[in-house]
This record gives sequence, structure tokens and C-alpha cells, in this order.
Amino acid sequence: MENTLTVSQLIGYINQDLDLKYRKILLIGEISSFKSWRSGHWYFDLKDQQALISGVMFKNSCNKLQVKPSDGLRVLVTGKLNIYATQSKIQVIVEKIEFIGAGDLALAFNKLKSKLEKEGLFQEIHKKKLPFLPERIGLVTSPQGSVLQDMVRILNTQMPGINVILAPVRVQGFGSANEIASAITQLDEGNHCDVIIIGRGGGSIDDLWAFNDEIVARAIFSCTTPVISAIGHETDFTIADLVADIRCATPTHAAQIAVPNKIDLLEKCILIKIHFNKLMNLIISKNQFKLANVSKKLISPKLRLCQFGQNLEFLTQKLKNIMLNYLRKLKDKLILINHKLNRIFNETFYKVRERYFILIAKLKSLSPLNVLTRGYGVIYFNEKPISTIKSLSVGNNLNLRLIDGKIDVRIKKIYEF
Repeated sequence: MENTLTVSQLIGYINQDLDLKYRKILLIGEISSFKSWRSGHWYFDLKDQQALISGVMFKNSCNKLQVKPSDGLRVLVTGKLNIYATQSKIQVIVEKIEFIGAGDLALAFNKLKSKLEKEGLFQEIHKKKLPFLPERIGLVTSPQGSVLQDMVRILNTQMPGINVILAPVRVQGFGSANEIASAITQLDEGNHCDVIIIGRGGGSIDDLWAFNDEIVARAIFSCTTPVISAIGHETDFTIADLVADIRCATPTHAAQIAVPNKIDLLEKCILIKIHFNKLMNLIISKNQFKLANVSKKLISPKLRLCQFGQNLEFLTQKLKNIMLNYLRKLKDKLILINHKLNRIFNETFYKVRERYFILIAKLKSLSPLNVLTRGYGVIYFNEKPISTIKSLSVGNNLNLRLIDGKIDVRIKKIYEF
């Protein structure tokens, strides 16, 4: 019969027509049933009050989005219509998602804020105090840009030789929240740091959205190390700011309060010395005045008065020597601390660098692509990898993944071993 079509041919013709007429559509709807698969693809429904349509967004397009969508958000999507042949279901292949206004993001922000507030993550009782003289400062920020350079410059200016440990992360974009949370946990484990600073420059609500993620909030709350949040500018505000032990208006401000100023410490020592000398001179003056009064009342104890005066001078000199020794020891201690900080920084830097190269080598050795380069492939059925023929039948369509691409195949015959 000349006009007879197979189901696949019919679906193919329909898809050709859809591709011509609906190659690019703009669609407004509310996201529901959102699911993120291990493959990196997103599957969801777009709905309004009367209708619903399925949508899929593939990994390459997902990675371009700053904020991960969630159920209930109204969006404007750009894409094209397609029929999923296996289920004969019409769907939208989404290439771009735009959030309609800031209202939905604000709603998501307030929803998470209310949830965490009820759990007590913002309570003052959980806030930890900063140590007076920290030895190691952990920085969770981007290795690029001026934020890192500004914080390191201020830390080294206020306390030269301080040990700074950088945990480089992406501070915006898809997946950045997981990187930030992981970096915070790693710095906290094993008491690697005395203080952790989370910093980034200003930006839009989309740019800062990683710091409104629940996984980041819980990582901060779980820290035993004091955490300073320094995200954006003074007017910017995130969930991370509410959970952190201290919130600073800018990253530079965070660096300023994280460590004391070495010059200020030395000035305080000098002030203590001056105050002590004044106090000692006052005591000496009072004793000398008392001595003068006693000497006036004595008739002829000259020898005794001479001995008493010598003892007083001896004690005065002894007190001065004690004070000088104390100040000398304090100065030596500060010098030792400075040397210790420099040594610890150098040792830690080389250990971290060596560990970094070891981990890179391990990652390369464990890469599944290495297996594919030896002539192996991965077989997928219904978008899932398979290792047995038990679930397969003759006529099934399979995908064969090789090192440089995929092959669509169909089962003609099955052999059992």
C-alpha cells in the first residue's frame, strides 16, 4: 500500500512540520514536577491555569543558567516543539529560561529564610566569637578578581606572615553552591583554620544566588570554626549572612576584623609600659613622701634610714628590671609568633600543593573516558546504562556511547551465554 506509514515515520513527519513552524517559541508558565537527573539534564512541566506541557533542558543549556529553577517559579522559556517518539508525547526542548521579575526569587528567598529561622539557624546563641590572635585564615572565594587580592593585602598588612589558606570556588553559576559548601566543610574539618571568610564582590540577585542556597547555609551552621560572611556590598543581603557568626559589609572589612593590627598591638604594649612607669613613679613618690615624714619624727636613727632608703632604691630598680624583662619577653614572643606563622604558612602551602597534584593524578586515572579510549563502549537503553540482556527484547532501540560520539542501534537477535 503506497500511503501506508509506520508509527516512526509518522512521528518523524510531524517533527519535521513542528521544526518548521515552531523552531523558536517563547512560552510563559509555572514550573512544576522539576527533576534534575545525574546526566545533567532537567525535566519539568510548564503549566498555567488551564493546561500543562512537558519540558526538557539538556545539560549544555542548563550549565549556562545562573539560578537553578524550582517548583512554583514563573518563567519565560525559549525553545522549540518536539514529539518524544518513545512515548508519542509533545514536549518543549528548552534552550533558555528567564525568571519573570524578582518577585519569584524573593519568594524563594523568604521561603527558605522562614524555614531555617524556624529551625533556629539564625539564633544569636549559636554565634561564635572570633579568636583574638588567629594563626590561620581560610578564604572561600574566587581565585580571580580583586576580592582575593584585597583581602590578602589587608591581612598581610595588619598581621604580616599570617597563614592564609585559599579554598578556590566559583561564586556564581550552576553548581557554585555545592563548591562553596564543600570548601567550607573542608576548611572546617581537622581544625585547618581559626577563622573562615566567605567573600565575593557585589552583583545582582541572580549573581549572588549561590549564597541563598540551603546547602551553603547548613554548611556554615555546621562549622565549629567561626565564619565571617562578606558577600557583595553593604546593601546586598543573603541567607549566608544570616547564618554566619559575623556579617561584614564588604570583603575588605572582613579582613580588617579577622586579625588584630600588629602596629596597634605594639602601641598597646608601649602604652602599658608608660602606664606602668607612671604607676611605679607614683608609688615611689608616695613612699618617698612617707619616708620624709617618718624621718622627721625620728630623732637619730640615721643608719636605719640609710638602710631603708637603700632597700627602697633596690626595690625600685628591681621593679623596673622586672618591667623591662617583661616587655623584652613580650617582644621576643611576638617575634617567635611571627616566625612560627611564616613557617606554618610555608609548610601548609607545600603540603596542599602536593596533595592537589596527587588528587589530579587520581582523577585522571579514574576517568571513565580512559576506558573508552581502549575500545570499550557504554550501552544505554531508555537513557540508562545496561549490563545484562534480561531486560531487552528483539527490536529494542539502543544507544552505544564511544569515545567520540554515540551510535543508535536496533536489536535483531539476542544470544544468551
